[in-house]
Amino acid sequence: MSTQQKQPSFIIYNASAGSGKTFTMVKEYLQLVLQAPKPDYYKHILAITFTNKAVSELKSRVLHALIDFSQEDTPKNSRALFEAVAESVQLEPQVIRKKSKAIVNHILHNYAAFEISTIDGFTHRLLRTFAKDLDINVNFEVELDSELVIEEAVDRVINKAGSQPQITQALINFVLKKADDDKSWDIRRDLTKMAKLLLAEDNFAYLDLLTEYELKDFNVFYNQLKSAESELMEQNKRHAEAFFELLEQNQIPEKCFNRGSVPDFFRKNLNGDLPKVSGAVWHEKIADNTLYTKSKTSNEEQAKIDAIQPQIAELFYAIRENYYQLKFYAGLAKNVDAQSLLFAIQNEIDLIKEERDMLLMVDFNRKISEEVKNQPAPFIYERLGERYHNFFIDEFQDTSALQWENLQPLINNSLSGFNTENKTGNLFLVGDAKQSIYRWRGGKAEQFINLYEGHSPFSITGKTLNLPANYRSYKEIIDFNNRFFTFLSDCFAFETYRNLYAQAEQKKVKNAQGYVQLDFIEGKNSEEQSLAYAAKTVKIIQELKEEGTPLSDICLLTRKNKHGILLANHLVEAGIPVISSDALLLSKSKTVNFVQQIFELSLRPEDKEIRYELLYFLSQQITIQEEELAFYKKRLSLSIESFFDSLQVYGFHFSLQQFQKLPLYEAAEYVIRSFKIVEKADAYLQYYLDFVYEFTQKSHAGLMQLVEVWNKKKDKLSIVAAQGVEAVQILSVHKSKGLEFPVVIYPFAQQKLDDFSRDSLWALIEDFELPLGYLSVNKETPHYSKKLKEDFNVLAQHKLLDEINVLYVALTRAKEQLYIISKIETSKTAQLEENTFGVLFQRFLEKQNKWEADVRHYHWGHKPKPNAIEDKKGVMQDFSFISTAPENHQAALMTKNASMWLTSQEEAIAYGDMVHEILSQIITVEDIQPALANAVEQGDLNQKEALDYEQSFTKMVNHPELNSYFTKAYTVYTEKELLVDHAYMRLDRLCLKNKEAVIIDYKTGSYSPDHKIQLNEYAEAIKKLGYTVKKGVLIYLENRQNIKIVYL
Repeated sequence: MSTQQKQPSFIIYNASAGSGKTFTMVKEYLQLVLQAPKPDYYKHILAITFTNKAVSELKSRVLHALIDFSQEDTPKNSRALFEAVAESVQLEPQVIRKKSKAIVNHILHNYAAFEISTIDGFTHRLLRTFAKDLDINVNFEVELDSELVIEEAVDRVINKAGSQPQITQALINFVLKKADDDKSWDIRRDLTKMAKLLLAEDNFAYLDLLTEYELKDFNVFYNQLKSAESELMEQNKRHAEAFFELLEQNQIPEKCFNRGSVPDFFRKNLNGDLPKVSGAVWHEKIADNTLYTKSKTSNEEQAKIDAIQPQIAELFYAIRENYYQLKFYAGLAKNVDAQSLLFAIQNEIDLIKEERDMLLMVDFNRKISEEVKNQPAPFIYERLGERYHNFFIDEFQDTSALQWENLQPLINNSLSGFNTENKTGNLFLVGDAKQSIYRWRGGKAEQFINLYEGHSPFSITGKTLNLPANYRSYKEIIDFNNRFFTFLSDCFAFETYRNLYAQAEQKKVKNAQGYVQLDFIEGKNSEEQSLAYAAKTVKIIQELKEEGTPLSDICLLTRKNKHGILLANHLVEAGIPVISSDALLLSKSKTVNFVQQIFELSLRPEDKEIRYELLYFLSQQITIQEEELAFYKKRLSLSIESFFDSLQVYGFHFSLQQFQKLPLYEAAEYVIRSFKIVEKADAYLQYYLDFVYEFTQKSHAGLMQLVEVWNKKKDKLSIVAAQGVEAVQILSVHKSKGLEFPVVIYPFAQQKLDDFSRDSLWALIEDFELPLGYLSVNKETPHYSKKLKEDFNVLAQHKLLDEINVLYVALTRAKEQLYIISKIETSKTAQLEENTFGVLFQRFLEKQNKWEADVRHYHWGHKPKPNAIEDKKGVMQDFSFISTAPENHQAALMTKNASMWLTSQEEAIAYGDMVHEILSQIITVEDIQPALANAVEQGDLNQKEALDYEQSFTKMVNHPELNSYFTKAYTVYTEKELLVDHAYMRLDRLCLKNKEAVIIDYKTGSYSPDHKIQLNEYAEAIKKLGYTVKKGVLIYLENRQNIKIVYL
């Protein structure tokens, strides 16, 4: 019996940062396929992870491992994996090589069955399978940006004001209450914030309790709350009156009490105010401490106060109890109006989805859960058309409860039964509760913790295997993190969380020492502190640069966008190149804004502000031949036609009338050509055109809607940073998860661990019209009720875990050097209960006997020597764009990477580009001569070359296996772009007929297995559009004589 057969069928890998989880997953995957008797066993394996990037990496690692294993001499970078797999599967090396070759060939010919997918991708597939059962269009669109739909739904609800009485009254009430609170009357932001509750699965159960209630019920609920508040206020007045009656009956002057605090408290209640009931010493000690000043009070008065002190305490306690009840009711009432409109917003969201045959990502899991979870597993398999025996789930700590519930029926059947080979299935879960930082979108560390603590939803319990070593970081970084996070374990009240970090120590693998630096900044206010953070960051980077560290090795991690922007600005001012999310926004490009402003001006032709912005942009590109003020002034008041005509003197020939006749994408290109932007175009402009193209593909809406969508999305749309650019990278901690960098700098390490300003809780209530309300959380919330105290304590521990998890992710990204910059806490505020990262670092240093009150710099280990640093300097890639008018040629944009123009490459690229360009014009055999004539006219070919190509292309088109695909029997698209999973694919030739597709890809180089992978990806994309892929064809045109055909 092999090792693999002996191992448990349910394994949980507890994989801390840098512990080699991907290596482990690939090893387990390869063991399964290599031990199987047939080379197609991969069809029975479902591997799930959470990002497209992770999917790509896992697929690539598996395929490249199989390719490397199939070679006689295993490449060096795969030898460790080969040896590990060989030891586990107990097969001879030659057998492994033979099997690997067969498996990789089978995968390449059946790529769609190579099921490594994102969780959303798999759920999407389930949803399509059950489309009829769910009464949805099988060709539904998926909207990834749910918040945009919410914003549109909120706008629709607001626009109903005046036409629907109940909604109108709710909106008016909301506005008036905001005005009473001296808040902005603009309710859109608050409604949008409240509507986001509809997206979070944690809220579904609570929202379901409210579905049967109407707007009028919320009004009744609000009035009940206000009535209860009034009654409690009256009770407090009576308690205050009773206090003063006690003083009068006993003839006790108010001046007898310490600083008058007690009488002042009762007087405020008598006047209808709501003074604080905690925070002062006497609040907590009113029944025991002396309430008077002995030197100012006679013995008789002291005796009288002592005699009535129990009664005073009882009155205070009664008011205190009412105070918290009042705060509770007021908190619920504050959200009633927005809460009452939730279902009106939901109705609008449903209408939007119905109008556009669209589903939101949040719909996937809930619809699947409602329809599928009670179905027998074999029925699910039957509908899917395949049966999985083995499951891999990566980053399990990020799996939401609904996602996990939806997968359980599939997995349970495999674990509890026998497959076709008379074996039970396997489940491999990989995760790390310490890296759970996505609670806000449903990921819960507790779900993973419960599993490895033995709480299994299946008939068997998983065996937990820890991956104890850190293969990423140098020794000193691992040592620092081991000590620091073990120290932090004592912060938790929940034992489970304490153990999570108390047992988090990692073993060191690398011998290099590494370096850790911890600095503290000072500042009287947030502005001074921000400048201090920026100055310290710049100084560290300048020192690193002087020591020989490439800028591309350095990554700055931040929690907030504003901090990233601040750091980027200071680095740029210091002459340090930066790649940041803000710098990558399309809206930061002046060229993109210019093109977009042309669109906006066509809607508002008299808008002088837009005209001025356009003129200013052009003035930076040309030499103005007139007085500068006149250049602007005379054009601002012209008619729109004359405005553009006046620019012809500078060589800008643009007709608004012609622009408005063009489709949106071609209109954008027309602007680019007319204003000679082509030569100055860059990646920002390309991505902007992609945005326009995507908009036109998804929507039949026009210019006004394009402008509206741009204004909503412009602060999110960004280009992708090029790899290897010699610049410092700025990332959010969340985006850095799963990545590693030689040098990490983490400034602004000052997060508060108990900031509840953005948190809310659902509160169950009795004897009111509604069964529950929605409550903003503050530190008084635990006093509202026993249940809320429990919920608050859980929330506080969740929040503490999430914040420390973010810190863990940030501090474990570094390979060689780690820099932390925090804020010093003064002796007055440096209490552990303050709960800031700064306090934790200070307490840690005290524990290590390193803290010195006047020291702001600490370090461990030694920096790598400059000559030990590998030269990784990259070069920024230059792009040039070419755009031709539609009347001359099908509009196209092409990029040429100048860094690749070496002599041998130039010839190969030129040949490939030209062949593809000519073939894109050939639909049938009749198109060959016109296409070649056009190439001759453009100067791409001479007459002799054209004749040679004519023979070659005619031979290809008339080939008996290809001829039918070059006839009018098919609808043919050439150079067809598809947008799939946020990435564009360009198909050389797509032939469609009766929902069947034939994909043809031309290649001008030699055969490579990657070509089949690419063709399989094209096929998967076409299938998602509802077509059956009849055939995939690779046509190799290595020269003008030979043609080679390869099929999928």
